[in-house]
Amino acid sequence: MDAAVAHDGGPAADAGPASDAGPEPVTGPWEVNRRQPMVSSPRAFHVNDDGILDVVIGRGSEFDENGGVDAFSGGDGQLLWSVDGDQEMVGTASPAELDGDEGQELVIGGRNGELHGIDVATGERLWRWSPFGQDGKDAGWYNFYTCQSLGDLDGDLVDELLCANGGDSAIDPFQARPPGHLTVLSGADGSVYRSAVMPDGAETYMSPVVFRRRDGTQVVVFGSGGETLAGSLWWIPMTEFLEAGLAAAEELMAPANFRGAIAPPSLADLNGDGTLDVIVAFFDGQFAAFDGETGAELWRFDELGTETQASPAVCHFNADGEADVFASFAQGVFPNWRGTVLKAVSADGQLLHREILEDLVIIATPLCADLDGDGLDEVFLSANTGQDLEAGFGGPMPHFLLIMNPVDWSITTWLEQEGMTFSTPLIADLDADGQLELISARYQRRAGWRLARRDLQAVVPERLSWPGYLGPLLNGRAHP
Repeated sequence: MDAAVAHDGGPAADAGPASDAGPEPVTGPWEVNRRQPMVSSPRAFHVNDDGILDVVIGRGSEFDENGGVDAFSGGDGQLLWSVDGDQEMVGTASPAELDGDEGQELVIGGRNGELHGIDVATGERLWRWSPFGQDGKDAGWYNFYTCQSLGDLDGDLVDELLCANGGDSAIDPFQARPPGHLTVLSGADGSVYRSAVMPDGAETYMSPVVFRRRDGTQVVVFGSGGETLAGSLWWIPMTEFLEAGLAAAEELMAPANFRGAIAPPSLADLNGDGTLDVIVAFFDGQFAAFDGETGAELWRFDELGTETQASPAVCHFNADGEADVFASFAQGVFPNWRGTVLKAVSADGQLLHREILEDLVIIATPLCADLDGDGLDEVFLSANTGQDLEAGFGGPMPHFLLIMNPVDWSITTWLEQEGMTFSTPLIADLDADGQLELISARYQRRAGWRLARRDLQAVVPERLSWPGYLGPLLNGRAHP
């Protein structure tokens, strides 16, 4: 689905978020209301010609079987266009060349066969996956997640799209579910270019990622399994997948229990060999990094007995120039998550920090950006209170936006508000004024779902390390 938790500094581990420190938040510059939920993560696109990046986000309700995707002005929050679907849009919009012209297009997916190719400037739907809804499920097509552009594979000047499809939430937990698929689609019309069943026949919820080895081999990393059904992390050269399916896929990580791989892995060169390495946080609490050339395990810091739907963030916590990794793990069993374990690990596998946040649950991927100009990344955390998430829709559920400083690992509350969130926020400079903004969505009781842009009062750093879902390049890869 987009999950994806000893203390050596800062306040006591059970102290909760401080409310009297940190940068002063600004209420504006805008906040908009939508009645349908937003569990998709916001993405920035140039929709109009005002020079300001705009915000595109999916919406919808799993239980009411409705949904769509909206574009909001980055300047004032006005609705620029809206495209309706019939199911919840759980994926995050991805840029892709879909019609061969000079404009920009996007693709976004959702439950039960919802997948749309859309013109960014006009909101025109260029194509829609079919079959969808119950017809799609009857044909073996389930949820589409966040897709990746593969470039033009067939010479038609249009990108092909790598997508995962699977997961039937109508089936009770622990009951067998239909297998998921790794699929390549034509960007021209959404038709199937290549599709293969998961190697273990399990369902899938993980958005796949892609990287290249030093010899030019393109590798696909994907996952199987779910919240209550075991699965693994896999990889396979792209050429082998396109030619023969997934029979030759290799298992990178096996399940520790009945859970699978949900959060997309993150990619960063941890060992300095010039190839991106694979960093994964499993839904069963496993947390490890693997060499992108050989698959050898580089380090492991499991937190078994926890769960996560959040991808690891690639950050810079010291001046050594090497990538560090930050991850969060929820304590308990969904929906009864009660606390969060936070972990920071260096590129060479040193545990930099571990902390437990009592009564706070972090579902969204942590963000990393230098917010105070000291050259080190702060961690931005979006935290719900640790009560039963199902019951939370009827309660106040105070929500906290937290900032963790890597100098002493202290946590300050940047903003406290009513509501809860499931999507990963976005840190960006929408209006190109050299200052960062935060775009986030939350559920607010009585007011529905709200999308807000707030000023972070922070200068744009030289590098935005991990500013949103799937990182700075929108594809799971860290900056070189």
